[in-house]
Amino acid sequence: MLISWIVIAACVTSPSSGPSAAPTPTRTQIPTPTPAVPRDLTVLLAGDSVPLHLEETLATVARRRMGWKVVSAAVPACSIYGDALAWADGTPHGDLDHCPGAVDKTQRSMVRRADPDVVIWWDRLSTLPFFTDDGASVRGGSRRFWALRAIAFEETFARLTAGGARVVFVSTEPIGIGVLEHCVGWERRGCREWKRFRMRHYADITQPMNRIMWRYAAAHPDAAVFISITDSICRRNVSPCDDRFWNGQLARPDGTHYLRRGAVRAARAIVREMRTALYG
Repeated sequence: MLISWIVIAACVTSPSSGPSAAPTPTRTQIPTPTPAVPRDLTVLLAGDSVPLHLEETLATVARRRMGWKVVSAAVPACSIYGDALAWADGTPHGDLDHCPGAVDKTQRSMVRRADPDVVIWWDRLSTLPFFTDDGASVRGGSRRFWALRAIAFEETFARLTAGGARVVFVSTEPIGIGVLEHCVGWERRGCREWKRFRMRHYADITQPMNRIMWRYAAAHPDAAVFISITDSICRRNVSPCDDRFWNGQLARPDGTHYLRRGAVRAARAIVREMRTALYG
């Protein structure tokens, strides 16, 4: 698994390319019945502040459209892996003990208490530099970064599926153009050292990580599926992306967090894509 992460991270095949078309059948095939969609699912959100802020809207959409219950194990300002995160310059981002303790505890607690049927894995801070348990700084996108991400991926997947849940990987979408106004001049450290890093490294860190999740789901269809809402949010898959509505309103005013109509659009897209990926 570790080697495959490094190899996949270096490849340039996009998730949308997918496998080649199936050959034309030589005999009549009996259609596979579409499985019934259960209406009593418990869905657990895992990731950073984006899914956390979307929880209420997503819960409303999922309940009204599907009858699903949504709960959250997302932790703001922390990656889904619970790393001690760093700024882009390699210096610590706050208390190095916070994310490792908070993420592990929250995820384990919610998996035990909620007993989810499905876990939504949606995260963008896992693309950032971080510190190892012994305090060593790991540069984002480095060979060591990918090797340690492979280990954290397996550990986190096992933790979130301990109760038998199936994982829905949500492709990390590019940051939105709202960041250019929100972070004008890039003077604030959070803008300069985090948001600008994410914007600049969408192609060489975020997209390879998306491809890894896509390939993992393709190889383990009984355990995971992969969805993307990028086409529903962005006019083009570039960073930063234009996520304006027809009236000029931004889906993400700060470039990251969904607000008002943007939150509704994102929630509807997630529920729609989840339903299709899980049940056809």
